[in-house]
Amino acid sequence: MKHLLALVIFFSSQTFAADDYMLFSVESFWMNQETINTPLMGEIKAKKMLLLFDSERIQIEPEQGEIFEAKVFMEDSMINFKKGYISFSSDLGQRNPLAGINDFNISNGDVEFTSKGISIIGEQLDMTLEGVDIGLKNVNLFCDSEGTYSTEIDKVCLQNSYLRSNNETGLTTLKIKDLDSQYPLDLELFVRELFIKDESIKGQVQNISGVIMGTHYNMKMANIDCYKEKGMRDIDPEVILNGCLKTSNNTFKNFSMLRREVEANIGNAHMVIGEENYSLVSDKATFKVGTDVTNISHLEINCEKKPINNKALVIDQRIVLEGCLDRGDIRVSRIQVDEEKARKFLIKNSPTAWDYAKSLEEKGIIDLYDFKNIQLTSVNKDFSFKAKVKFIFRIPVRFRGKSEFDSEKNELKLTVKAAHIAGIPTRKFVLYLLTKFISSDDIQVNGNTITVKL
Repeated sequence: MKHLLALVIFFSSQTFAADDYMLFSVESFWMNQETINTPLMGEIKAKKMLLLFDSERIQIEPEQGEIFEAKVFMEDSMINFKKGYISFSSDLGQRNPLAGINDFNISNGDVEFTSKGISIIGEQLDMTLEGVDIGLKNVNLFCDSEGTYSTEIDKVCLQNSYLRSNNETGLTTLKIKDLDSQYPLDLELFVRELFIKDESIKGQVQNISGVIMGTHYNMKMANIDCYKEKGMRDIDPEVILNGCLKTSNNTFKNFSMLRREVEANIGNAHMVIGEENYSLVSDKATFKVGTDVTNISHLEINCEKKPINNKALVIDQRIVLEGCLDRGDIRVSRIQVDEEKARKFLIKNSPTAWDYAKSLEEKGIIDLYDFKNIQLTSVNKDFSFKAKVKFIFRIPVRFRGKSEFDSEKNELKLTVKAAHIAGIPTRKFVLYLLTKFISSDDIQVNGNTITVKL
C-alpha cells in the first residue's frame, strides 16, 4: 500500500499545448515474445515514467528511493501496465517505438522521445529487431529527428545520430548478430564515437572483431568513413557492409583475417575503396599458410574495381581478383621468407635451380631468399613481374606472361612467356615465389603453365 500511495499517476482529458513526449527512466525494463504470434510481455522497474500524447498524460514518479514495479504487455498498439489491482494503458498508435521489436532488455537507462530526437543513455540495451540481434553497453546515443517527434528508432537513428560512451571508459560496446542472412555475421565493436548521416557512417573504433561468412576478422585502432545508402530505414547489416564496399576511406593500426589454415595480418594501413578502384598502402604485412610464414615490408596495392550490380553483400575474392587481373599493380619493398622451407622446396621441385643457387651461394655471390623492390603489374590479364635479387650487387629479375581466371572452377592459370633471371630456370622460380603466399598443395605445374586453386 505504501508503494502505491507513493505513486503519482495522472489521467487527464485536458488538452496540452506541449509536443508529444515519452520518458522511461528505469532500473530494468524487459519484454519478449514467447512465439512470433504472441504479444510482447514483461516487467518494468521504473524510477520515473512520463507519457504525453495530445490530450493524454501518464506520469509515474515514486518517492525518492522507491521503484515502481509492474507487469507490462503490448496488445495491438496498446501498452498496458498492471500492478496489483491497479492497471492502466495508453494507445501508442503510430508512435509505437516497439513496432518490429521481438524482444528487448534495458538496464539502468533513460529512454526519451521528444520533438528534438531520440535519446538512449544506459548501462545495457539488448534487442532483436527484424531478426537482427543488437546489443549496446555503456551507451549514450542521440538520434536527431530535426524537429519532428518520432518513435521510429531505426529510421531516425539511420538518418542522423551520434553514438559515444556514457562513462569514463570512453568506449561503447556494440554487438550485431545476423545469422539468418545469406551472409551470416556476428561482430563486436568497441566504439569511441560514431556519426551516422543520411549518406555516410564515420567513426573511431578501438577494435572490431567477429565472423563474416565463416571468416574471422579483427581490426584495431580504426578510423572508418563508409558510404551509406540514402534513405535507409531498416537496420540491415548486409546493406551497411555493402555500403562500405561501395566506397570507403579507412585507416587502421592492424587488420587480420583467418579462414581455415590461411591467416593474414596487415599493419599501419590506409585502405580506400572507390567507385572504380581499390587501393591499400601498408607498412608491413604477414601471410601464413599452415606453418609457412611470409613477411612483407611496405605493401602497395592498386586494382580496378568490378561493378556491383545488386545490393547483396559482396565479399567475393573472385570479383576482387578479376579487377586486379584486368588492371592491377602490386608493389613490395621487401619479402622475407622461411629460408629453410624455401631451400627444401627448391630441392624438391627444382633440383637444377637448387644446384645452381647452392653453387653461387657457397661462393657468397647470390642470395635467392632476399627479394627487394618487387612489382607485379597486370593489364588486360597480361602480367609482368619485376624484382631485384642479391647477386654480388642486386640484379633485376623479370618475367611476363598471360593470366586466365576460371570463376566456375575458382582457378587461376599463369602462363610464363618470357623470363630473365641470371640463367636460373624461371618457371620453377615463379612456382617458388607463389608458394610464399599460397599453399603448394593448391598449385599444379604443366609446362610453362601454373594452375592455382583458390
